Amino acid sequence: MAIDQQVAEIEANAGKAIASASDEAALDAIRVAELGKKGRVSLLMRELGGMSPEQRQVAGPDLNGLKDRLTATLNARKADLETAALRVYGNAEGAYGSNVNLLVDSSAWEKEDELGNAFTSRKGFAYGRGGQPVRNNHLLQSVLADVSLTYQNLDSVELGVTSID
Repeated sequence: MAIDQQVAEIEANAGKAIASASDEAALDAIRVAELGKKGRVSLLMRELGGMSPEQRQVAGPDLNGLKDRLTATLNARKADLETAALRVYGNAEGAYGSNVNLLVDSSAWEKEDELGNAFTSRKGFAYGRGGQPVRNNHLLQSVLADVSLTYQNLDSVELGVTSID
């Protein structure tokens, strides 16, 4: 089979596998199988040495392009999986409250959008599997796009030793 056909076949099969990968371990297995030292792309790269200069001029860029496209697709899917794991939104570490109440109390707003923007800018930090906040206002806004009302319940640690529920 010609190199260009092999490139097309690898790209199609790897693309399907990447799209259906459900976690980072699956993506890493695909990366190794396709781009690792014994991966399919690496094996084709080794065949370049036995080709004529004219064939190498065509096959080399094809293989390098395939490698770049697969790497980009793997990275994009990994980013998708990381974004999908973001479930809890809140303030940045050390910051508290949305400060919407300050805008309301001081009448320092004219349109409701200003209150919404203040909320999402303060609460736009997403927490995922790693536990570290990642600013992602756009994602929070897309999650809240169909929400007409929000409620924030604040817990307090200022309970006495005799507090009983």
